[in-house]
Amino acid sequence: MKTGGYLFLLFPLFTLFGFQCSKEDQADIFTGKVVLEGICGRTVVEIVDGDMSLLSSGSYASRWIDPTTGSSYENAFMIGNICQIETTLRSGDQFTFTVHDQPNNSCITCLAWSAAPQEQLAIKLLSPRPR
Repeated sequence: MKTGGYLFLLFPLFTLFGFQCSKEDQADIFTGKVVLEGICGRTVVEIVDGDMSLLSSGSYASRWIDPTTGSSYENAFMIGNICQIETTLRSGDQFTFTVHDQPNNSCITCLAWSAAPQEQLAIKLLSPRPR
């Protein structure tokens, strides 16, 4: 009888420690494509896969038209923390990313202008896949 009682007390411990934490939730991973490689770090990305409801409102434009070319892009944003991106991203590059939880907003870039959406998103690259 005592053995059954001990097992009954140990069962909650097994269930408590039996759960494994994952480093990143798969639902928070997005796939993006560089559609415009502007000057001074004004890189424009189009989100091609991911749950858009997980992104805060105003962090991307559902439709953005490049005023210099007339090209239209869906779910586009400008990378808001370009200084934290350690990989050089070129037009056409596709990559996976998550939203950066601690972006560095003290990045200094030049003041030259190139077309980009007003919406900015700080991202953390997971796996760049050059084209």
